[in-house]
Amino acid sequence: MTNFLRTSRPFLAMAGTRAWAGAAATGGARARRVPLLWITALLAAVAAPVATAEVTLTTTVHKVESVLDAGGNVERRLVLVDAVRPGDELRYAITVTNQSPEVVEGGRVVVTNPIPDGTEYLPGTAGGQDASLEFSADGETFTSTPPRDGDGVEQPARFLRWTYDAALQPGASTELFFHVRML
Repeated sequence: MTNFLRTSRPFLAMAGTRAWAGAAATGGARARRVPLLWITALLAAVAAPVATAEVTLTTTVHKVESVLDAGGNVERRLVLVDAVRPGDELRYAITVTNQSPEVVEGGRVVVTNPIPDGTEYLPGTAGGQDASLEFSADGETFTSTPPRDGDGVEQPARFLRWTYDAALQPGASTELFFHVRML
């Protein structure tokens, strides 16, 4: 049994936006803000900063437990993580929040998350409303389907990348998620 849970750190890339990332190992109880990047652009050969919008990422982790309900049916539920064992299923949720008074245009929020060490991605468990999902085995080459080697054999996804396609209104949030199994 492991009492320490290591969270993966998502990467956020946004043109003309100040971005922050946060991580919380259990249920969102703790969040840490770390500046990721600030990109400015040259407009008409004059250096002018692009309007900035602050976007935060908060990662939460829950264990997925299966229990029998009163009718004998299997019910899956999320519980806070206190300890994990090999074979446990975990759900990572990344909440993306626009903290500024500016609208962030669709397609400008791109979140790349490595699959945490000591886990394997569970195919078909990643998603997010209004978000396009891509997979990678190496963190450099992304495709809309799980990665394959030169012989066409499916390889484990080690990185997931979401592009939020809708506009993110001021104060609005969206959730991206994926499940892993502890090795």
